[in-house]
Amino acid sequence: MSARADDIPLDPNGFTAYIQQKLQLYSAAPVRVTGPFAVAIGAQSGANLVYDFKPLHDACVAAPAQCADKAHDYVQDTVRRFPSANAGTAPSQSLPSDRDAFMATLAAELAQMLPADKVEVDGMTLNVTRPGGHAIPFDQNGYYKLCGQSNFQCAAPMRQSLVRTAAWLTPLEPARLRVSLHVMASCNIIASVGNTVTCHITPGHEPMAPIFRRAFANLEEICYKQLDDGTTAPATNADRHDLDLDVDGALDRCDAGARDALGPLPATLPAPSADGIGTLSGPYAASHAIFASEWPRVAAANGGHLIVAVPTRDMLLYMNGDSPAQIAALGTRAAALATASPLGISTDVYRWTGDGWSLATDGSTMPTEPVGSTDVLPHVH
Repeated sequence: MSARADDIPLDPNGFTAYIQQKLQLYSAAPVRVTGPFAVAIGAQSGANLVYDFKPLHDACVAAPAQCADKAHDYVQDTVRRFPSANAGTAPSQSLPSDRDAFMATLAAELAQMLPADKVEVDGMTLNVTRPGGHAIPFDQNGYYKLCGQSNFQCAAPMRQSLVRTAAWLTPLEPARLRVSLHVMASCNIIASVGNTVTCHITPGHEPMAPIFRRAFANLEEICYKQLDDGTTAPATNADRHDLDLDVDGALDRCDAGARDALGPLPATLPAPSADGIGTLSGPYAASHAIFASEWPRVAAANGGHLIVAVPTRDMLLYMNGDSPAQIAALGTRAAALATASPLGISTDVYRWTGDGWSLATDGSTMPTEPVGSTDVLPHVH
């Protein structure tokens, strides 16, 4: 048995405690361990329902790489059944309408989730000071307004927001870093011979601003970290400061994590389908395009003529040749995939230049924001 699965302990006590802690984040009632792979939700003396997750543990042991996703799905499915599990009066959904009391309530909740950090209120801002001494402000004005629109019956969504905030503040772990492609904002596309792209981007200096840099053409690379629940969030300035790294140093570390996870580009790419389009797929597969040193042999095997598209974070399309008809065909496939996926990146096609990629599309079909929904925080320019 592997000792851990993606940082989830697989020993009976550790695994049971892990699931208990995840469920407790969502439950107003106590989540109590009743035995290996079993918890009860509710007070010791009250009516409650026992949940057994031995099958989940068995699945994690059998496929450790899938454990984070399976555990996340189990927790979310259980959460949806909490009212019956608690078997009592539903907890109040009301938060105080008074601003000071509202903020005090949020600060107390967040402090419970971040016991190692210091949480303080400054007007409508929650200031979180990490053990390293970095104070990070979180403005709650927008949340206060939204709560007002629901007559402050907003305890549950506010707790979800605080859970996400606590997850974003999880210290950076190099083993969880990956770099992914992303559409650059503030780009001016110039349609001309050889298509050039002029972009003016500057990573924000705010603690929670994501870190990124230009990749090629109209794409940037942005660093992600995997959270305990299996979802991802962008690595931020607060994270890199903890590691005493500048933006490039942090992104270099993300590059290394992506290369380790992806492995080298296959010596022989998967055979194209009948329309001549081949596919590389899997987590962060589009990031293969970032590592230009791996592509010359592929291009040489095709007479130097090669085009690719990166429609989603987890998919890279390629095609031998670079005729207008082939570019159009690859662009059509990329557009269909990019617009349908929450991990959508780009609808454009990129041509191999000998040492990298240039925009092959006639102009760019990309807007200045990502095609699909994304878990990237807004860029600050």
